[in-house]
Amino acid sequence: MMSRREKRRKRRGAWELIQLLGSAPDLPPSNLPSNSLSIDIKKRLKRDSITYLLGKLIPAGIGVISVSIFIRLIGTEEYGKFALLLSIVLLVSNMASGWICQGILRFSSDYQSDEDKATFRTVVSWSSLISIVVGVSAVSSAAFWFMNSPWKVTLIGVMVFISFFSYSVRVTIQQAELNAPSVLWAEAVRAVTTLAVPLLLFFMLKNKGYILLMCGTLAGYIMGLIALRKGPLLSLKSNAVTDMIMMGRIIWNYGWPLAIWFAFAYLLNVSDRYLIKYFVDYNAVGIYSAIYDIVYKSFSLLLLPVTIAAHPLITSQWNSGDKAGTPTLLKEAIKYQLLIFLFVISVFYFSSALLVRLILGVDDPVAAGLVVPVAIGSFLWQIAMLIHKPMELLYQTKRMLVFVGIALAVNIVGNIVLIPVYGYPVAAYTTIAGSLVYLLLVVVTTIRRLDCLTDLESTS
Repeated sequence: MMSRREKRRKRRGAWELIQLLGSAPDLPPSNLPSNSLSIDIKKRLKRDSITYLLGKLIPAGIGVISVSIFIRLIGTEEYGKFALLLSIVLLVSNMASGWICQGILRFSSDYQSDEDKATFRTVVSWSSLISIVVGVSAVSSAAFWFMNSPWKVTLIGVMVFISFFSYSVRVTIQQAELNAPSVLWAEAVRAVTTLAVPLLLFFMLKNKGYILLMCGTLAGYIMGLIALRKGPLLSLKSNAVTDMIMMGRIIWNYGWPLAIWFAFAYLLNVSDRYLIKYFVDYNAVGIYSAIYDIVYKSFSLLLLPVTIAAHPLITSQWNSGDKAGTPTLLKEAIKYQLLIFLFVISVFYFSSALLVRLILGVDDPVAAGLVVPVAIGSFLWQIAMLIHKPMELLYQTKRMLVFVGIALAVNIVGNIVLIPVYGYPVAAYTTIAGSLVYLLLVVVTTIRRLDCLTDLESTS
């Protein structure tokens, strides 16, 4: 028997959800049958997760090799400069492209006719063009302001931004169409190019500056785009101007909080580098970034395939009317990520010293102490990326923005207070704190929303 307080909470939550759904924009009804995903949804999740995982193993392996090679070629100080410049470019890129990519994943399956699909692609094209123009100005200003970069370096940073933006949008279109093999191939091509080009330039030019790594990153995204040449082309032309404006308004209202969310989320993972530079030096940034890039990003590459596979499946299932199946699909995805985490964290725990020796070329017990906490922070963040999907589908993007802002504040304040006292390794633990805060906030909200939704559907 529920107490009166629990009943009031249920009714209040249900009423809030009714208001929420009532305020959501009217979307065209999906042409998918309501049970189209219910039979094979688990098999499709498992198959696509394995496909994306195989595709991510190559970038993960090359990432481990490349960081170790680059550290030996240019040194930790130059690598630290590269890490800071690239973080600026990717910060702006994620903010500029994130809302568009999420809009593609969220709404593309709602538009089934050829005319609606063409109009949707036009909206994506215009949104991308406007975001690129704004992003170019932001990258140029930030590179000069934070690093006093010469114009040649800034120009390469701008080109990396444009190529990353275009690559992200194209990859997201393939994901929305459930075309996992295409993404696998593009990621493999990008990873190999990112390693091969700097090595080629190094032996040709005998240059040991971090600019070589930026050139490799640029070449990687360009080659990835070439690998994704197949698929529907984007266009700036449309005969349905009214529909285009309506679709653009829907994507913008849904996506602008996500644009800021992506900026905050990225800062949650890279703001510590700026503070390490401020309180310590570029050498410490280089060591921390090398360990972080391999452990966090490689760990994410192993966990992210599950999220990438689950997101379009959850969205298609939701848009087809099977909202009650979302918790089951989320549980399956979390189970896969947990199994991967338990295996990989065991390997990292027993081989952290060896991993650091391979990365830096020397024994560094302090750096070895970063491996496990960085891995735990990566796992918590990837789990949160899964659990907050119902919030996206229920148009709770503004609440997500508030939550990630709180997590970012915890991370930054912790680094400002603790790095001067305990040194740069403490940044790994503030990463755990920030990820854990966001995870707890979205867990509480998601459980409540899905609980209310189940109550509504059971009474309808």
